[in-house]
Amino acid sequence: MEVCPPDGFSLSRLTQSKGELAKAYELGVEAGKHAITAWDKESK
Repeated sequence: MEVCPPDGFSLSRLTQSKGELAKAYELGVEAGKHAITAWDKESK
């Protein structure tokens, strides 16, 4: 299973904007939660 950024995700490695970094972090948290749920369903 892979957890990848959504299509259209355009944050640069050098981004210093706290707002954009926070948004990207939240996207990652949500993607991780979705992956855990999908993995749990597959393992049953």
